[in-house]
Parts: sequence; structure tokens; C-alpha cells
Amino acid sequence: MSRVREEHRRSWIARILALVALIGAATVLIMVVSASLEGSGSDDDEDQRETSGRRIEGCTPSERDALRNGYYIVQPGEPGLSAVSDKTCITLDRLQRLNRDLDPQLIPQSACVNLKPDGCQALAEG
Repeated sequence: MSRVREEHRRSWIARILALVALIGAATVLIMVVSASLEGSGSDDDEDQRETSGRRIEGCTPSERDALRNGYYIVQPGEPGLSAVSDKTCITLDRLQRLNRDLDPQLIPQSACVNLKPDGCQALAEG
């Protein structure tokens, strides 16, 4: 009789583990679909929204003039777009899309970085 109980107990444990695995897989699937839907907008639609781009939540920009002007001039010793992202509170992903011609790791000193579409163009015209 105890052998039957042991098999019955194992059967329930297997069912519970299968349910937990199914819930975990469904959660991962929902997260992946949700993340892909968030990034599915075109760059043109995004560029027409807010002129300064997407901001990093909770970040306080130290380069407010650059945000107002729409461009940032790389300072000596800055390592790349990550430093610009930190100072302007614009996501690195957004900066990379706005500056496809710049290598994010090797930005030359005094290079102009777009913080909004055609931001550096305003510098050239001014």
C-alpha cells in the first residue's frame, strides 16, 4: 500500500512542477512579446515626438544647454556615447539611432552628437 501512495505522491509532484514550468514559460513569452511591441515603432514616428528624445527615468541631465540646442559636443577624455547618455539623460539606444555615422566607442574629440534629429545641422547653420 505504501508503494501505491509513493507513486501517487510522485505523480502530484510531477504535475505541480509541470504547472510551474508552464507558468514560467508563459511569463517569459509575455515579457518577450511586450518588449518587442514597445520597440516596434519606426524611427520617423519616434523622431516626430519629443525633440530631446527618450529620457532615462530618474536622471537629471547636467547638460541642459545641449538638450535645448539639440546637439552635444564631445569633450576631451569622454569615452563615447555612453558618457553623452549619462550627461544628457537620453538613452544610449536613442543616441545610437540618431547618430548612425558615429562609432559609439570611438567618438573623436569635438565631434557633434545629435540629441534630436538634425541637431548638429543647427550648429552648422548657426
